[in-house]
Amino acid sequence: MKALYESSLSQEREMSKRIETLRADALDLQRRSIEYNIIKREVDSNRNLYEGLLQRMKEVDVAGGSGANNVFIIDKAELPGGPSSPVMSRALALSLVLGLGVAFVAAYLLEYLDDCIHSPDDSERLFGLPTLGVIPKIKPPSTVEAEFADVRSALAEAYRSLCTALQFSTEAGLPKTICVTSCASSEGKSVTSLAIARQFSMMGLNVLLVDGDLRNASLHKKLGVENSVGLSNYLTGSCSPPDAIRRTVHKNLFFMSSGPLPPNAADLLVGSRLMTLLTRGLEVFDLVVIDGPPVLGLADAPLLSAAVNATIFVVAAGQTRIGPVRVALKRLESSRTPIIGAVVTKFDAKTANYGYDYGYGYGYGYGQDVNDELENKSEDFAEDDDHPQLKDGGARRSNNAQDVGR
Repeated sequence: MKALYESSLSQEREMSKRIETLRADALDLQRRSIEYNIIKREVDSNRNLYEGLLQRMKEVDVAGGSGANNVFIIDKAELPGGPSSPVMSRALALSLVLGLGVAFVAAYLLEYLDDCIHSPDDSERLFGLPTLGVIPKIKPPSTVEAEFADVRSALAEAYRSLCTALQFSTEAGLPKTICVTSCASSEGKSVTSLAIARQFSMMGLNVLLVDGDLRNASLHKKLGVENSVGLSNYLTGSCSPPDAIRRTVHKNLFFMSSGPLPPNAADLLVGSRLMTLLTRGLEVFDLVVIDGPPVLGLADAPLLSAAVNATIFVVAAGQTRIGPVRVALKRLESSRTPIIGAVVTKFDAKTANYGYDYGYGYGYGYGQDVNDELENKSEDFAEDDDHPQLKDGGARRSNNAQDVGR
């Protein structure tokens, strides 16, 4: 009986759970039915509105088609004679304005970003060095030798002007020992050294030209002499100055080449033999010109510049940059080098819009008769008995030349 009771009780409980589940399902079905009816009424209402609007639209279309049309033709369409766009004149004007604007901006940027030295004004304004001379650029097929051969060439005239400026560069006049250097290589310092020495030798001075570039010698090639014995041999004590000095094809011009390139050029220049060479050289020669190496990256140029009376700094127009020049000048100033001025080489007057061509052209306008007359007057002045000092000076130079020959 107890087992039967418990079985009946278990069935009753299961039936109660089932009834509760069915009651929840019934309530959920009722809720869903209510929501369905609400949605159904909305659908029916929207369908009725849509059908009413559709009917109204059809009525409006029918009524509009039956009325009068208020559109009428004013002018007949004609074929145009040309395109409405683009307009050629307007396009050309716009292109011109834009091209000029771009050109001005590009020119300003190029000028702003260009840090090269182009004219003597740039050299004087940026570095405070007086311009001793402006050397024009040699354009092919002309060569430096051909320009020097022509005494009326722009190059020869420029170097004559440079030598004239050197005679007034110091309080004592022309410096007795001169070193020519530059910021970097290929700026024209070797040609400038050779031109200065040649010009003063043509003026009657006994000039000694020394190739002080013990890293990359080039003067012996320009003069056509050997480089077996030279400055390096003297600095190492292998020879005396007369053994290293050679005559050149130019009158009163003597040359000491660099000699074999040593591995320790700066160590050779530190010794006292360089000062001895300059001191003994001035006893025989009127002027000693040293072609020095570039300043940047080498210690040779400050050593040579410190040993001479004056230093000439060569700047190549359109090639030398402002930053390296400032560094080079700072190095020379730190060695207490007496820099008397700068020489601007490779200068193109047409490109820089500078007024040097006019001066050269005006000077070249004189005829040969005027030059011959001036030379005759100078010879008469030298032979005048009322100027014994000139005679003595000529005799003294002759004696010096004889000493050099010995």
